[in-house]
Amino acid sequence: CFRETQDHYWMDRGRNAIREMEIWTKECKWNFENKLLLLSAEYHFSIGDFDKATEEYYLSVRSSHAHRFIHEEAVANELAGYFQLARGRKDLSINLMTQARECYQTWGAVRKAETLQNDEE
Repeated sequence: CFRETQDHYWMDRGRNAIREMEIWTKECKWNFENKLLLLSAEYHFSIGDFDKATEEYYLSVRSSHAHRFIHEEAVANELAGYFQLARGRKDLSINLMTQARECYQTWGAVRKAETLQNDEE
């Protein structure tokens, strides 16, 4: 990943994925909006635009929830939780990880939910 390696290969791949997702979102906002927002949040996290990343993580969670993509709501909460943890906001991170865990459990991904539980402990 770009944040760890600073290898621009990964940044280029991310930008290309965002461009593709923008096209798909224009075709079917219902299916792709939350994914575009999550990719964009990760991009902004990677370049250090933390305010924009925070906003887009929140919007991705909200869009996933509104469109009843419980598994994608889980992923968005989880990644937002890791983002907040990296920024030193442990309480917010725990809240987001709890939301992710609940979504994973609702979706039936019990092992994944247990993994998050173990990470928090």
